[in-house]
Amino acid sequence: MKIKVIMIVVLLIFVTAACSNSVNSSIQGVEIIDLKNNNKHLFFYGSRHCNDKSDPMFNDIERYFYNCSPQVVLVEGYYNKSLYADPEEAILHGESAFVSYLAQKENIPLDTVEPSMEEQYKNLLDRYDKEKVLSMYVLRQLYQYQFQQEENKRQIQQLLQQFVSGMREKGFPLKESETTFEYIRSLLKPYLKVELNENNWTEVDAYSIVYNQGSEINDIYQEVYKIRNEHLKSTIEESLKEYDRVFVIMGSQHVIDERDNINQIFSRVTMLSGCRKQGLGAMHIQEGTNNSEYQRGLIFNVL
Repeated sequence: MKIKVIMIVVLLIFVTAACSNSVNSSIQGVEIIDLKNNNKHLFFYGSRHCNDKSDPMFNDIERYFYNCSPQVVLVEGYYNKSLYADPEEAILHGESAFVSYLAQKENIPLDTVEPSMEEQYKNLLDRYDKEKVLSMYVLRQLYQYQFQQEENKRQIQQLLQQFVSGMREKGFPLKESETTFEYIRSLLKPYLKVELNENNWTEVDAYSIVYNQGSEINDIYQEVYKIRNEHLKSTIEESLKEYDRVFVIMGSQHVIDERDNINQIFSRVTMLSGCRKQGLGAMHIQEGTNNSEYQRGLIFNVL
């Protein structure tokens, strides 16, 4: 038993020392996690949000995608559910749609890092007023429409009605009368200070209302962000257990905020994988432990 424990400690030191690779993209605003060990490879491309086909970021994404040669691809949003005829069409929908197109083209399993909308709604409605939660989602979507004006040729009335109707279909508790443009405009007016219409929707400052700290709308957004990041981490961990090569794309802020946690997840999964290959038996690893604790060999039990 003593020999096994020594072997495990040596293996832990090897795992945590070998798994982190420093990769810096030449593209401004991009953050990358590139981890390799024990035949496992996690590549996380933290992107800017962009739908300009001339942006060099898309060539950068494609290069890293094929270098990784992933066995599974995880994308931000629900772009995995749509099909794209060509890269140009995909890019119009953004970087996650472009990666979805690449995965579909290569017949690689494709999934989202997002929790279901039903899960998000339940968590938020347990804590916040329904109208404020709805306002946050609509304002965030309004900003998305502003950002992708070239893609959105329809009128804002049609776009927002369709969006809110979609929320209702996904389980948000709304009456049909609460999916009308008249209701949506009245809901947003206290935040926008004007009545939204076809002439002013591109000019109103939806971004500041959602993303600037100090308001309840931003508090709700931050709660959604936490829910999404928790699901992101669990999805990455489960994918690493099932596949050896995993490619993830999400906004760069998620990489910045969760880099240490993702490094720990990768260390934990590769350590267990390495122990199985060495025939060292099952191990129990406590959640939330850091790499220095792994290296000291303080947090495992040989079963």
